[in-house]
Amino acid sequence: MEKKKTNNRINLILQRILEIQKSFQAGLDGPVEFHELAICYYHIDNLDYSLSCLQKVLDRYPDYIEIASVSSLQALILIQTRQFEKAEKVIASRLEKTGIDLRLLSMMAYVYEKTERASQAIHTIRQILQIDPKNTNALNSLAWLLTIHGTEEEQNEAFSCLRKALKHFPANPAYLDSLGMYYAHNGDKKRARAAFMKAIEYSPWNTEILQHIREVVS
Repeated sequence: MEKKKTNNRINLILQRILEIQKSFQAGLDGPVEFHELAICYYHIDNLDYSLSCLQKVLDRYPDYIEIASVSSLQALILIQTRQFEKAEKVIASRLEKTGIDLRLLSMMAYVYEKTERASQAIHTIRQILQIDPKNTNALNSLAWLLTIHGTEEEQNEAFSCLRKALKHFPANPAYLDSLGMYYAHNGDKKRARAAFMKAIEYSPWNTEILQHIREVVS
């Protein structure tokens, strides 16, 4: 049933791509069309072509009303394809123009983490939580970073962040995975295994969680 839904969704996206391409032939090739085409290609994992469409919008229509969304998607794809240096430049440029943007700050923190700048990642996540203390993704991210890179004193803060995140979303596999890493890092393999097993129950094919199980508690 789930596979059928996925196939139907992909077919609808492909149909929409054909409709947009036909509109190009009729001379309708403005920023809205290129933006929608980029979104369509993103959802069928054609990331290179999605980036190409986004770049057309940025180059030709810098005053497009949804230019912030265009830049955000561009940064997201660059992160997903591990082009962290380019992603950082895109995010920094948008932050200069827009000021505080929690989604962009979250992506910047991820870039800092993946480029081994943990202290900057932690600082950026703290900025997010100052604005939105109940942001559960930020709480989870801070907990993860403090668990791996924080001091002994910061381990208590990491656990507190995880408790807050899991209180709102107890079945979130990413949060449970972070909890497993917290317990493992602090020498409690029994609780680590229990947290990982619960995480994998909610996300059975998650390769990152499976890797943590192999590395930490196997």
